[in-house]
Amino acid sequence: MVNSDTFKKRIADLIYKMGLEDIPEVDIDSSAIEHGSCKFIVIAGPEDKRYLYARAYLTFHNGVFNVFKEDVSIKGVEPSLFHCIGGGKMTIQQDEKKIRAYGTSINFGKFDVNVVRILLESYVKRERFFNGFSIQVE
Repeated sequence: MVNSDTFKKRIADLIYKMGLEDIPEVDIDSSAIEHGSCKFIVIAGPEDKRYLYARAYLTFHNGVFNVFKEDVSIKGVEPSLFHCIGGGKMTIQQDEKKIRAYGTSINFGKFDVNVVRILLESYVKRERFFNGFSIQVE
């Protein structure tokens, strides 16, 4: 027979893993696509996973990270498990089918170019809207 503490731990672990699976590796809000530019951050999460989170309606990288932490919390995952490890700007040129990531964050520093390239290339392959887009990361 399983004691109640073990059962609670198993349930908590299951909810945690389900919550992690609900966090997309790349999340670019629709207003970023409409406006053609946004701020983005790169986040280190549990199990050494990396995430890219982009928002056009926020002026500062800190704000983008705060919204990410709120979203993670809603999914049942502890926000303190995530750390912002860089940021920059992104332009999305629909007419030229091009995504460009560049710049740096005053608060979080320069993003890892290789990580951003890998995340964006994978995202472009998965998302039908971005079919045929080229990626430029600098």
